[in-house]
Amino acid sequence: QILRIYNYYYRLFINKPNKNTFIDYVILFKINYIYLSKIILFANIDYKKEFIRDDYNSRSTLEALINDEKKILTVAVQHHVHPIEYPPISFIFFNRYIVFSKLLSNFAAKYWKHIKIIKSGRENLDELYFLNKEIPKSKKEKIFNNIYRGNTKVLIILPKVYSRYFDMKAFNNLFLAVKKISNNKKLKVKIFFKFRGRTDLEPIKSIIELSKEDKRLIIDTDYSTQELSILCDKVITHSTSFSIWELSALKKQFYILNLKPEVMKYYFRKIDKDIFIKSIDKIYETIISNKFNEKKLKINWNYLYDECNFYFDGKNK
Repeated sequence: QILRIYNYYYRLFINKPNKNTFIDYVILFKINYIYLSKIILFANIDYKKEFIRDDYNSRSTLEALINDEKKILTVAVQHHVHPIEYPPISFIFFNRYIVFSKLLSNFAAKYWKHIKIIKSGRENLDELYFLNKEIPKSKKEKIFNNIYRGNTKVLIILPKVYSRYFDMKAFNNLFLAVKKISNNKKLKVKIFFKFRGRTDLEPIKSIIELSKEDKRLIIDTDYSTQELSILCDKVITHSTSFSIWELSALKKQFYILNLKPEVMKYYFRKIDKDIFIKSIDKIYETIISNKFNEKKLKINWNYLYDECNFYFDGKNK
């Protein structure tokens, strides 16, 4: 396959010298660089297996093809894949591929007939597994419940990175919904915010300012995101967050702030639309609603829990 790629670009440059594009030269340079790097590696290190973490990177597939020619076994592990990264995982090549969920593997499984698939749990869920076992026995849960008794407790998780692909209207609507809640002093609700990244964006700054006047909006807390995920009644996360998999493992009630509406319909193709929130009214109702109202929602939580993780048992490290 590597030779075919070389032959293609050789013919391209020889037969169409005036139509070569910059990207063609870049691709050829990258292929040469990767190939020669592997040759240098083989000359200095004798090994039988290679482990790859960057599974959907085209470089990883090329390196695995080179390994295969040398009878070296390549094992890759799947990690959280965003919708925009789905197409590349249809074209990967490894000898063994460790996958974590139906949701992340069913999309491209029909293209992986040449790969031995190994189902596993996520090693980074093990910490959450043990924390979930410890919290009910700890003082933290008692203190938390005593302080916030009688209130609907909601955790809102916001992104580390703000991409130009995000629909920023979702953040503006989040602020307007929180402002609407803040204006209604009768609502018994406690909202915990976890800002995992920038706080200088206007909607986020406005929420922080609101929290200075409304003690129901909690910005600073000694509880970690994982602890709050366990302790709160419901969670609002976002459509690029790994917390979707954490919350599914915990079998929590959660909702997704839809930052990429144009691609999420492909990401969660069979999951009910009520889980996605974006409008002011829907965000507002999601935060303040009680369990009786939420029975009206058409969300198959068990289907979602089953799709997101093969295992959640603390045995994956």
